[in-house]
Amino acid sequence: MRRISRFAVSLAALILFSCSQLALNSSTAPSEETAVLKAEHEWVDAALKGDVNAFSSLMSDEYLALLTGARIRDKAAWVAGLQAGTTTYRSVDLSNLKVRLYGNTAVVFGDYSQVATSGGKDNSASGKYVDVWVKRGGHWQVVASSFSRTPSS
Repeated sequence: MRRISRFAVSLAALILFSCSQLALNSSTAPSEETAVLKAEHEWVDAALKGDVNAFSSLMSDEYLALLTGARIRDKAAWVAGLQAGTTTYRSVDLSNLKVRLYGNTAVVFGDYSQVATSGGKDNSASGKYVDVWVKRGGHWQVVASSFSRTPSS
C-alpha cells in the first residue's frame, strides 16, 4: 500500500511539473516569436538603410542563402555587396509570416516583395522565403535563407 501511495504521489508530482512546464513554454513562446519577428524586421530595415554593421550582426558567420537558379550566397558576399553599394534595396515588404520555434531555433516562413538592384542589374522580385534563426548568447541570428521567386507572367 505504501509503495502504491509513493508511486501515486510521484506520478501526481510528475504530471503537475509537466503541466507547469507546458504552461511556461506556451507563455514564453509568444515573446520568443515576437523577438524572432523583431530580428527579421531589423535585418530588412538594415538592408534598406545600407547599415552594414546592423545587417552583418544579425547574420551568423556561417550564413548561407539558396537563391534562384540554385545559386548560393554567403554572408561575406552579401555584406560586401551592401557595403560596396552594388546591392541596394529601395523597398522590401514581408507578409503572411509564420514562426515555428524549436528550442533555440526558429524558422520563419513568409512572402516577400522587393525592389532592388544587385551587380548593376534589377533584382526586383516577389515570392516565398524561409529564414532559419538560432538564438546564441541571448540574441537571434539568421543562419540560412531560401528564396523562391514567383515566376513572371
